[in-house]
Amino acid sequence: MLNRDKAMEFGITLLIILSLATASLYGYYNTKPTKPLTTVGQTDPVQVIEELQRKSDAAPNDTNLLENLGNACFDQGDSLRNEGNLEDAKTFFQRAIKAYQKVQTITPKASVQVDMATALYYSEQPDEAENAYKKAIEMDPEYLNARLNYGIFLFDVRKDLNSAKLQFNKAAQLKPPAAILDKISEMLRNIAAAAGQTPDAVLDYTKDVEPVIFQNCTSCHGPGGVMAKSPLHTYEYVKKYVIPKDSNSPLIKELNNPIHPSQQKPEVISLIENWILAGATGPK
Repeated sequence: MLNRDKAMEFGITLLIILSLATASLYGYYNTKPTKPLTTVGQTDPVQVIEELQRKSDAAPNDTNLLENLGNACFDQGDSLRNEGNLEDAKTFFQRAIKAYQKVQTITPKASVQVDMATALYYSEQPDEAENAYKKAIEMDPEYLNARLNYGIFLFDVRKDLNSAKLQFNKAAQLKPPAAILDKISEMLRNIAAAAGQTPDAVLDYTKDVEPVIFQNCTSCHGPGGVMAKSPLHTYEYVKKYVIPKDSNSPLIKELNNPIHPSQQKPEVISLIENWILAGATGPK
């Protein structure tokens, strides 16, 4: 289910395999390639790990060596896990955690924190894993992987739909590539379905979005209103303030504006945001 610093499989969905520079999306999603290991001609992964361990012991403050050691241990653990050898896999995940922890005491990195969180999960330490994901977000609130991975953890492991939805919405606001935005939108629809809603209840403009806008916005943003110069009483007007699949759309920014004279309820903003993330389709 999980892999190092790449997004977890989206539970009831399958992720599209795609290319992001030299990174890939399958299981966990990586925004940058891992530094290549210096193997001095070795091909056996355990030999590579032991060579990295020896070098790291000789230079205990070299964070590049420590991170490479953690990554090599993680990848070996993941390989063993995929083969069904869970006990041996756990040993390597624990070694990865130890290496990542050393990196964090010298030069903390959000990316390493996410790797460590995943290794903790695979080591059957879900509470520690969740704390590590939270720490990664504290370290860098704009680190996409932290938002994606924590959101998937919340959905798949904790079954906490509201918190998972929050993380995916935050991830969408970071302007990820279009393919990732598509998967975030799909995940939000799956969360809605898991909560007992249907995709149509989130995506249908006439049935669900337009009444909310009329009820909450058009008294000001409509004919005769104090904001009649920026009307919202028809879809043609609304779409001027919407960028499909982008929760940084002007409409969402304004709804979230703390100085907006009429503060909207979170569920109102969430409904409109989900509609935008799903493509902001108009009346059928």
